[in-house]
This record gives sequence, structure tokens and C-alpha cells, in this order.
Amino acid sequence: MATWREIRENLFLAFGRGSIFRYHRQHKEEEFNLTLNPDMSLPAVHVFASDFPSKQALLDYCYSPVTPHGPEQINLDLPDAALDTNLIEIAHGDDEIHELLSDYFLIRRLGAVKAGIGPSPGCVLVPREAIQLSDAVLHDTGNLRYVGSKSRSFG
Repeated sequence: MATWREIRENLFLAFGRGSIFRYHRQHKEEEFNLTLNPDMSLPAVHVFASDFPSKQALLDYCYSPVTPHGPEQINLDLPDAALDTNLIEIAHGDDEIHELLSDYFLIRRLGAVKAGIGPSPGCVLVPREAIQLSDAVLHDTGNLRYVGSKSRSFG
């Protein structure tokens, strides 16, 4: 069995003395820049509050076509957005809303997003990737209140 010293010397012979440490340092710096670069734009998620009385009603509104092979009601209410409903996420009830928002936002931002949703029993999250038109404008509908676009902040 090789000792640590023998393994280290073989690595130095193969890669050159210090190259392992340069590699490690370079990748640590890249990792640092990736996670802390303030200029890096994080993908946005659009937040809607909903007052649907049940989760099933919210599911139907977001995912069920109004007619066979037709659009969902959310797409009829937001015709200028052309949403890919496969990417939309919903939650109904305080526990589900908290769990869903926790997947998108750090705890320090969670309170502000929840405050925007207010007492509404449901929420709909529309990631930027779900919007198929570049000039889309999201707004309140008869069933949803637009809270705004928030930057994702993963922990």
C-alpha cells in the first residue's frame, strides 16, 4: 500500500509541483466569483397571489385546457405571455406556499415575498423560462394578483 508521501510525489511528477494547488486555487476563485458576483443576473420568477378556494380550482386554472387541445385559462387571461404551463408551479395553503417559496428564495427574502402574497390562500410561480414571448407583460387577472418579478436567491 502506498503512503500519502508516495502518492503526493507521484502526483507532483505527473502534474508538476504546485499545479494541483494552482488548480485548486483557480477553481475556488471561480466558485467564489460564481456565487458572489453581484453583476451576475439570476433568473427571475414572477409571483402571483390567488384567491381560489381550493387547490383543485387552482390546478384546473393553471393546467387544464378549457377545450380539448386548447389553452389553459391562465393563458387565456394572459394572452400576451404565452406561458409554458409545464414550468409553472403552484401552491395552496400556508405550508405549501412556504415550502414552494423556500425552494426559490433564501429565508431572509422569504418574508418579503410572503408579504406580497398577503392573506391569499394560493400562489403561482412563473419562472422566466415559462414565458415564451420576449415582450410579454404580466399583470393582474380576474383570478390572480400580480405580486411582481423577483430574483431567485438560492442558498
